[in-house]
Amino acid sequence: MSQERKIAGNVLSMVISVMLPNVIALAQSIIVANVLLTKGMSAYITALSFSSLFLTLSDLGMSTVFIRSAAKDHEKSCRLFGTFFSTRLVIVSALTLIAVVAGQFMPYTPDVKFYILIISISLLINQMAQSFGALFQAHERMVNVAACSILQACVFFVTSVALVISGYGVIGLVSANLISSVAMLAVYTYLGRWCLPEMLSGVDRKKAVSLLKTSLPFTVGLICYVVYTNIDRIILSVYHYDEVANYGVPMSLIMSLTFISSAYSAAVFPVFSRMNEKGDVLKYACEKSLKYLMAIILPMCVGVMLLSDRIIYTIYNPDYAGAIPVMSLLVWLLAFSAISTLCSNLLNATGRERATMAILVICVIAVVVLDLLLIPPFGAIGACIATLAATGALNAALSMYAIRDYLVRIRVGDVLLRPAAAAIVMAAFILAAPLGNLFFYVVAGVIVYFTAYIVMGGLSRDDVDIARRVLGR
Repeated sequence: MSQERKIAGNVLSMVISVMLPNVIALAQSIIVANVLLTKGMSAYITALSFSSLFLTLSDLGMSTVFIRSAAKDHEKSCRLFGTFFSTRLVIVSALTLIAVVAGQFMPYTPDVKFYILIISISLLINQMAQSFGALFQAHERMVNVAACSILQACVFFVTSVALVISGYGVIGLVSANLISSVAMLAVYTYLGRWCLPEMLSGVDRKKAVSLLKTSLPFTVGLICYVVYTNIDRIILSVYHYDEVANYGVPMSLIMSLTFISSAYSAAVFPVFSRMNEKGDVLKYACEKSLKYLMAIILPMCVGVMLLSDRIIYTIYNPDYAGAIPVMSLLVWLLAFSAISTLCSNLLNATGRERATMAILVICVIAVVVLDLLLIPPFGAIGACIATLAATGALNAALSMYAIRDYLVRIRVGDVLLRPAAAAIVMAAFILAAPLGNLFFYVVAGVIVYFTAYIVMGGLSRDDVDIARRVLGR
């Protein structure tokens, strides 16, 4: 099988495995958001972001260390899993207590503080269920992991929609979190029952200490990531609580579309790793990857920016009118995320993890500072600017600078100018054509963009040859 077909197959597999839970979650969030409106969603997003800030830290990088150790010696994996599970249970229990207590000191309503309690307990159970996921990964039983993830998404979808539509409001939504987490833990425990006898035989304290020490290098990265993904909504909830939904809802919608770049980058990671010693080949792969990602994502950004009002009014209640300018700005995270994710995978594949960590730390500091400066006076728009500047543009710029040696042969015309020119043609069509329906705008926009892209020479003979090899012709 050719390298191109392997990459295409891996991308398709990754897209399906990532897209399905994303589609389920997106459908659920749209239905729930239209019932709860901005007031209810602000309460839920605030409680979820605050609890996640603490509970997501419970892993401390231990899963990575456990998977690596257990994969080398399957016979001792269950006993090691018992130590890993017990250690994580102590940590996650402590963090749950801290989250609940800290929530009482926040300027939130009693209802939001209660939601923090329920969601924290849900995340505790969810984190322990994911511990079993690490066990299955170590034994390369990825089907079990995927099945449990999809099961949780389905249970959460059914229970949350049923409870919210039945009139239980936010309490129904947070209860659905708890129910789906319990369901996933129960299924994981059943599937991992073969490991329970050795797992329950006792905890090796020396191994627990060793596990914690070995995972320390991963802890810094995890802390940065958790702050990176939650701090904007928490600061916004303190200064402009009523705008949390108008920021969080479009953010969730935009982030659900990042599966394209994430799936592609994950699929080409092994390829980049094998090409590490082949400089010219790696540069070629980097150029083609950026070209294809930009050709797909750039028109998405332009289209969503221009049609943000129609998108919001089509899939959400008019109560979310304040989310329109937020969506038109945040959509550009797709382009920045595609660049930074690809560059980060290239750095990791070439053994430069420290550069990735340094970029993450710099961006976390930048986003916290900008959030504190811009959110108090400008609210959700300030959060958008801070996110785009720090987690978007700065991250992408630093990532590209870090891999500058592999970008020397990048042809700006192929990677950026042609898709940008074709996107401008598409934008002119969208602004001029009175199509009315959002569906017609999307379909016509796609046709206009790719027609303009091909006419402008976006597809080279080399690209056609690659497509033929992917299709096996």
